[in-house]
Amino acid sequence: MLIAYTMLKLLWKAESSLIYAALRFFRRKLDHDVEKTIDDIEILYNSPHFLVVNKSWDVILNHKDRDRAVTVERQLERLYPDLVNPSLKLGFYFCHRLDYSTSGVLCIAKHKKACSAAVKAFEQRQSQKFYLAIVRGLISEDVLTISEPIGCDTREKFNKVRMATKSSPFCSHACRDAKTTLVVLQRGVCYDYPATKVLMRPVTGRRHQLRLHLNHVGHTIVGDFTYSNRTDVHPYRMFLHAYKLTLPNNIEDLDITTSDPFTSVEIRNRWQPQHTVNTIESAIEYLLKKDR
Repeated sequence: MLIAYTMLKLLWKAESSLIYAALRFFRRKLDHDVEKTIDDIEILYNSPHFLVVNKSWDVILNHKDRDRAVTVERQLERLYPDLVNPSLKLGFYFCHRLDYSTSGVLCIAKHKKACSAAVKAFEQRQSQKFYLAIVRGLISEDVLTISEPIGCDTREKFNKVRMATKSSPFCSHACRDAKTTLVVLQRGVCYDYPATKVLMRPVTGRRHQLRLHLNHVGHTIVGDFTYSNRTDVHPYRMFLHAYKLTLPNNIEDLDITTSDPFTSVEIRNRWQPQHTVNTIESAIEYLLKKDR
């Protein structure tokens, strides 16, 4: 099996959907990952006003060297060439952003009016965003609120790479308030280490907010290379996923949910839940009531 996988990996640059499908099969069996291709994206919703996709992990929105890098921009360009707008920096009306390592719901507007309506909803905090994550260690509380201002990390080696909480001696003075609420879903073991699966709602929307807030309370996200001080290198991905987005606006209300990528069914997750505290549905219901 390993020999067959190696041969396929040498051929993947042809971007053949058949070859890539075979690679996906073998990488699941061998606990490996392969480089992303322009086919590695899922369409969740498509209307005259909005396009919503399930972004893969380890894919950036765009890149200066667009001929070499697999980006969401290139993935969409291949599927929807008629939506490309040369006057836009990213080629499309991206209504919000997701980190390179984060997967999940990503909303793209199909025209300027829809984009303005969506951005306004985000800015006025009318949207509801919910994220799934598996973190290192067992969180003792079933519900947790983290309120800790966030600023840039002033250390030169982390310039434009890391953010910092206000309590850090390396945090810039230009901090902004940040608040995250989370509900524990399950406690168990991930990559042979005690771990907790959580559902989170960012009340504010600061850069790296969820990753940093979890690190701040001593529960770094599994596979988070940056905030584990570059030590958590064994997982095949960072375990953070934008699970659900509700976006009320004056063009078209959106309510989009993905599947859960962090189940024990996926062998590569190496996730073994030992105790269930809440379902995703009950956690969402609780968070919606809590922040009213």
